[in-house]
Formats: sequence, C-alpha cells, structure tokens
Amino acid sequence: MADDTEDSDLIARAKSWFRDGDTKRSQWADEARECYKFRAGDQWSADDLEKLKTENRPAITFNRVGPIVNAVTGSEVSNRQEVRYIPREQGDAGVNEVLTSAAEWVRDECDAADEESDAFEDLVICGMGWTETRLDYETDPEGKIRIERVDPLEMYWDQNAKRKNLDDSRYVMRVRDIALTEAKAMFPDADESILNAGWAQAFGEDDGGKPHDATRARFYEQDNKAVNKDELCRIVEIQWWDRKPVWSVANRLTGKIETLEKDQYDQAKDLIKKSGMKAVKQWVRHYKRAFLGADVLEEGDSPVEGFTYRAMTGYRDRENGRWYGLVKGAIDPQRWANKWLSQSLNIMNNAAKGGLYVESGAIKN
Repeated sequence: MADDTEDSDLIARAKSWFRDGDTKRSQWADEARECYKFRAGDQWSADDLEKLKTENRPAITFNRVGPIVNAVTGSEVSNRQEVRYIPREQGDAGVNEVLTSAAEWVRDECDAADEESDAFEDLVICGMGWTETRLDYETDPEGKIRIERVDPLEMYWDQNAKRKNLDDSRYVMRVRDIALTEAKAMFPDADESILNAGWAQAFGEDDGGKPHDATRARFYEQDNKAVNKDELCRIVEIQWWDRKPVWSVANRLTGKIETLEKDQYDQAKDLIKKSGMKAVKQWVRHYKRAFLGADVLEEGDSPVEGFTYRAMTGYRDRENGRWYGLVKGAIDPQRWANKWLSQSLNIMNNAAKGGLYVESGAIKN
C-alpha cells in the first residue's frame, strides 16, 4: 500500500480524470439509455404518452429497431471469429498448435464467445461494447481465466482517445454499485467509513435509488423507528499507465539485450561502465490498477501488460467525439413511424361515417 501522500495524489488524479471525462460521457450515456429503450420497444416519451392519454388516442409501437439489431447480432453469432496462433518461423508450428488449443479450451470454459456476442450487441446498440479478462479464484483456487461482458454504462474512459477500440486511452475506469457486505468482503482491512466513493457522482445523476453514504445512511426514520435499509456502496476501479525509465544493456557474455529497471541499473551501472558496455535509456509504459472508495482501498501493478477492460467501438462522431451504433440513426424514423401510425388510426376511428344518397322510391321497402 502506498503512503498517505501517494494515496491522496491518486485520489486527486482519479477525481480529475472523472470530472474531465464525465461532461462528454454524460451526453453519450443519455443517448445510450435512449438507444437501449428503443431496442426494447420503449419508444414513447412520458410527455407524448400523457398527451395521447389525455386525447384518448392510441400509443402504437411498431418496433422496427429490435429486428434490425437481432439481424446484425445474429449474423455475428453465425460468423464468430476464433483465436488462432499462426507460426511465423520454421519450427513454430507445434508450439502454435498448443497455444491455439489452450486458447480454445480457456474460451470454452468461460463461454467467452457468448460474452463477446453480448458485448457486440452493446456495440450495435450504443456504439461501445466492453469485456473484462480476469482471473477468478472463487471457483478455482489456482485461478480460472474469465472473459465477461461489462455494462457499458459502468465504464469511463479517456475522452481524448480517438483510435478504434480506445487503443490510445490513457486510463479506463469502472464505477459500479455493490452491496456493502460484498465491499467489506472485498476489502476486509479497509475501514467502513472509506468504502463508498461518494465523489464519483455522474453529471446530472440524482440521489434517487443511488448508493447511500454507508457511514451515515444506515438507518432511516420511519414512524419514529429505525429501519435497516439494503445499503449500496460505490466502488471505483481505475486502470492507467505511466511512463517509467528502463535501460537496455547488451550483455557480452550471453550476446542478448537485457532490460534493467532503475533499481537494477543503479546497482549495476558502475560495472557496466567498467566493462565498456553501453546502456541505452528508454521510456516504457507501466500499467497500474487501483480500487478506490473515499480513499485508496487497494493499489498495485496491473495483472496484465495492458488493461483488463477492453472496448469495442462503433462509429465515431468527429464533432463531439462520441461513439454511436446503428440504433442512433434509426431513432427518428422509428419515432416518426410510431406517431404516423398512431395519428392515422386515430383519424380512421374518429372520421365521420359516410352515408348513401339515393332518390326517393329508388329502393323498394
């Protein structure tokens, strides 16, 4: 665990990233929620429904968005890609076959294809699909590799990232609400007063149904009696990279290039100079991960050389930097079709009934 100064610096850094990214992300999140509603057939606003109800008119939903999403995601399921290691040099074929078989076994064990299909559906709907690759020690003490779909609305990312799949993102952040008992189990050594990340409040997010402050909202007054409520706790997981110096040294004994970190180089630099070897200083990415509440709960190196959270991105709006999927372009046509059908049916229901005009005596009684 880092000292108090480093902890406060990390919290300040996380808050700054959260605030800077939330302004643009909040607009994307509003669009994403609307896209999910349209995909599910919830396509009328509350104001429009109230107006139709007042005028005694039908609210017809002729959902064309859902079948389009189903067709695209169904095509992805029918044409799933597989992980395969291709040999690049002679003699690598056997090793690559073993690696390919191992990857297939891992993916089959955790149903990775289904999880990735769920993430692809998110991509089609809102423009972003997320997965997490992690080791699960609860089901296997030795660690079981899992690839799981992550709700895109839990994710925050570097808003300056412009490459596909956020390949140039400086950080990613997951903000989720879990039960207080689960948070205590995850961080048994942390004081309960610092478990809730109350600062991670999204722009425009109200308090209704949102996490309570676990230290002050445990009990609520109702009929002058203390009632224990089901508490939620907000945990922030942040992954980022910093640059760190390393020195590349050509080892004359082995004939190989060795990479030394700062501590190693400080111990060996005198020997390197005496032996006449050259050391080249370079800067490389150092990936780190931390769990945050009101304070730092846990911090350390990333378990992989990169982020455990990976994004799939759709189309990018150059003007505002937001990602979007197929549903965004279908919202206005879908809304027009619903209103047109509703208006047409109302006109047919309320139009005056026509009659027949004939001369008297033309029809026998």
